[in-house]
Amino acid sequence: MHTNALGLRGTAVGRSKPPGTLRILVLGDSFAFGFGVEDDETFPARLETLLRERLGHPVEVLNAGVPGWNTAHYGLFLRERGLALQPDRVLVALMGNDVSALGRQRFDVDADRLPLRIESMRRMIDHRGRMRYVNDAHLELPRFAFPGSDWLADHSRLYHWIRLRLTWRWVERAEAAADRERAEEAGPPPDAPIASLSVDELQRGLRSGDEFRLRYHRHLVAGLEQTCAENGIPVDWMVIGKRDSAAQAGMPLVGLREDCAALGSRCLDTLDLFPTGRSDDSFFAEDPHWNAAGHDRVARALAERLPRP
Repeated sequence: MHTNALGLRGTAVGRSKPPGTLRILVLGDSFAFGFGVEDDETFPARLETLLRERLGHPVEVLNAGVPGWNTAHYGLFLRERGLALQPDRVLVALMGNDVSALGRQRFDVDADRLPLRIESMRRMIDHRGRMRYVNDAHLELPRFAFPGSDWLADHSRLYHWIRLRLTWRWVERAEAAADRERAEEAGPPPDAPIASLSVDELQRGLRSGDEFRLRYHRHLVAGLEQTCAENGIPVDWMVIGKRDSAAQAGMPLVGLREDCAALGSRCLDTLDLFPTGRSDDSFFAEDPHWNAAGHDRVARALAERLPRP
């Protein structure tokens, strides 16, 4: 896995777009980043190859996916760094947990209630590049420290494999309990327009549950659309589901799929590409992310949908 001088995954690219080049900026989380696959196997890299073959001229697909990011990060990155990369199109990859994660962050916001600064209440990346949990979201910390754990962390892939799966299962249960506790403390969500809320009202609403978080997510999506429109940049969307998402009928994913359907050809619902759920060979056997075959399937679907320049 490599990152370039711009902090993006993949090979080196210049900040300025070369003449005659179609440049697409991809925003997303670990699915866009390509958790578990090689640099050239991620769907942004495969999309770049397919579009070059299809169009017959230079194409750059910049992978700005970051594991753990959500809708708030996508718009902030676009405004602060993405526009300077001179994209001809922007492609945003959304997941249901993008919505839920909004309740586990603190924001400094502008007059339009769009984020200026984002602080996680749940996890951070330490100086060694490892994910650490912080205890500012009513979430009891998992403890994996024992004699020899540091050595295993540096030398054993099996240790990381076991630790990751235990952590995922623990976090799912702990987060559900913590979300219920925060929602009880927050009370009913505010029903005034998002742009009219104070920062305290906004944060209380985000703690209240997924109904308000989906409202704020849609506010963030509208802000990102407006940023692109003001700069003459078309924006496309995709909705990502994990391997077992077909069995999940929760509000965030259902809401994202409804929004995607309303956008028509501007949005790809990837759950339609993987109808067989757990039996599908496009996911890792013990991980919710796409493997190389899954990324290739998504890239081919995107290459067919994106309009010719």
